Amino acid sequence: MDSRTGLLEFLDERDWPQFPQWVCEAGLSDPFGLLPAWAPVPTVVGHGLDRDEARTEVLLAALAGYASLAVDHRRLLPDRNGTAEWGWDPISGAPRPIPAELAFPALVAEGSAYRPPTGAAAGPSWQEALSEGTRQHCAVLLEQRLADFEGPLPRLDVPGFPLNERADHLRRLLGEVGEPAVAHDLTGLLSIPACALRVGADTVLAVGSTLTAALGEALDRGLLAWQARTEDRPDCAPHTVPGIPAEQETSPEASRPKSTGTPPSARALRALGFTPVVIALDHDPEAARILPYLVQVVILDE
Repeated sequence: MDSRTGLLEFLDERDWPQFPQWVCEAGLSDPFGLLPAWAPVPTVVGHGLDRDEARTEVLLAALAGYASLAVDHRRLLPDRNGTAEWGWDPISGAPRPIPAELAFPALVAEGSAYRPPTGAAAGPSWQEALSEGTRQHCAVLLEQRLADFEGPLPRLDVPGFPLNERADHLRRLLGEVGEPAVAHDLTGLLSIPACALRVGADTVLAVGSTLTAALGEALDRGLLAWQARTEDRPDCAPHTVPGIPAEQETSPEASRPKSTGTPPSARALRALGFTPVVIALDHDPEAARILPYLVQVVILDE
């Protein structure tokens, strides 16, 4: 970690409150100078129930963000419209060239603050990195669909919903801070397990491999949203969306989760009419040596 030669510029908890969730921030290096010299250091934030969880989350996000900036122009392919990078179809395995500006959005990034693009992901395996990249795209599509949706949305019985040990702990923490949580099943919007969770004035969205997993993720983000709002620290708050109007709510579903919806995956994106393509973010050999499972998932509307 070094401001000139390291993968990260810094790793810090800042002065953020560390209860009920630990929160950590990492600054990303710009190894090939893609960003203007006056641009602020790009940052990512991670959180968890303890320091190790928070640091693991932020380091994965930081490595993916760093790799999205590590673009070696010598490795790009000549293309009739400029340059391209090889990607592959995760379903068929077929290789295909992708325009460089889609594979590496940092090449055409505008504005003063760079944020890692949707689909930039890291994981302890190729499958987990791919799953995280596709999950990010599904979350964006879910938010877009919800903004246009005017039909009824069933509430979930948050107190009675069966959860794993970690998610149940998050549910108890929300109860202990006295913040009621209201959840809605959004699985029907994309046929992907998904939900919205309103905690006080904040509403967060989550998708998952199952509705149980999605609700657990929503509880995680909802607790962080409460923490950021209560401590007046919007700089560590998760992404939130407008709340679901009361007229769209229907009665709570039975507490037992239904096995409906396809987990967020390349096949789920294909079913929604998109073509997912995976690009290995391996232009920096040192970053790839530390963690080889760095990817950029892009979706093509073909």
